[in-house]
Amino acid sequence: MTDLIVNCVVKKHWKKLSKKKNVTGYSGVIRERIRNGKVIPGSKVFRVYVTKKENGISCKDLVPSTLELDVCDCGISTVETDIVEVGTIRYMDEVEEKTVPADHQKRIRPYMAGVSSTNQYSTACTMNVPYKKLSGLNSYKILISSNNHCYNRENDGQPGELILQPSPYDGGTPIVDEIGKLLFGVETKYNGFVCPIRNALVKFYRFVTRQESPINKVDISFAEPINVQEISYGVFGIEGRIVGKGKHTIGTTIIKSGRTTAVTEGTIIDEFWVGAVQGSRGTAMYQDCVLCQLQCAGGDSGSPIVSEDNTGNLLYHGALFAGSDAGITIYCKVENIEKEAEVELVVY
Repeated sequence: MTDLIVNCVVKKHWKKLSKKKNVTGYSGVIRERIRNGKVIPGSKVFRVYVTKKENGISCKDLVPSTLELDVCDCGISTVETDIVEVGTIRYMDEVEEKTVPADHQKRIRPYMAGVSSTNQYSTACTMNVPYKKLSGLNSYKILISSNNHCYNRENDGQPGELILQPSPYDGGTPIVDEIGKLLFGVETKYNGFVCPIRNALVKFYRFVTRQESPINKVDISFAEPINVQEISYGVFGIEGRIVGKGKHTIGTTIIKSGRTTAVTEGTIIDEFWVGAVQGSRGTAMYQDCVLCQLQCAGGDSGSPIVSEDNTGNLLYHGALFAGSDAGITIYCKVENIEKEAEVELVVY
């Protein structure tokens, strides 16, 4: 029932809402209201995410407190809105200050998820966990991974480009620090471009062909390791092995290990986030991702997101790819990564 209501809201109101100042996304299911940082039990609202709540915002940019719906479509006539501030959501690859101590930026062998790694022509990102891909009848090939905007340079990467550990910004160089070669990335589809000419042409083409704005579920790419024996299947700075997949449940404590902010903990606050992410090439819309209250910074893109089971081992949730300075992290779900890329998580 909740998904049906959200679908009705999006169909009737989202195009107009998305043009309002500061509006960046929404929750894919009906939520309980958040007031002064606390959930109001029993309340039911359509949650709208904004970069910042501002005093004195113009009337045309105000999100209505109530939205009218077509009763025949979803069974109710109105739904209230709830506005939640999350900051500017962007890819976390714009390099920021290093951690102290700088262990995550060092050359690590065997290398593992959570350490500095990216394309030879990029700056700095974080390695995610190994996956395997069917390479022939009953045989699998082990692949190393990070975000598409890291290893695959926002779709601009060419197969065979070197993957370094550590990243170039952290001193990584070809030959000495190469650990893999780019294989492929799941293409990121943009709904707006920084280049004004390209942006105008794309919008005109979509208008003429009546195409909907594209939407993504994952930000992931893969490389073939040069030496599989150099891979460690742990997560740097976090004890335990990945033994399975975690559930994306609100309130779950999750942990990330990243190149810039090292190991941090937080909680899941929306398991069905939909919203816009800013990249160097333009803006891309994502859906069915997870929004968390968790610290990250530029260079943490690609960080593995895990939780602990009751035995002290790790459950893998997905790949951090975006966030904000407001302590917000966004990750794409492992099940979507497996489906979109046709790969399989490697578990211990």
